[in-house]
Amino acid sequence: MKVYHNDAKVKPFLADLPDTGFDVLNFTHNLDIAEVRDKTGGRLCLMGNVNPLEIGVRGGPEQVREASLDVLRKTDGKGMILSLGGGVSPGMPEANIRAMIEAVRA
Repeated sequence: MKVYHNDAKVKPFLADLPDTGFDVLNFTHNLDIAEVRDKTGGRLCLMGNVNPLEIGVRGGPEQVREASLDVLRKTDGKGMILSLGGGVSPGMPEANIRAMIEAVRA
């Protein structure tokens, strides 16, 4: 499995990414996952896209849960890996990680 992690400005070439040989696109939280799915034609597994610092580290569990549910609604929970950026940021409260897990289960 090939994962392409790019937090830079990928928006101009989103439509080209499915033809690169990557299976998963881990992209910036500054792009809406619905738009990214539309531009990539549903041909890549999308990884993201809850804001890792503002929500994951500095927010509370309810903010994480709501942001997670928003991403899941926009994708119907299909063809994606829900995450807070590329991993768990230093200082992220355990309660926030648990809130994301609860959102997935809901």
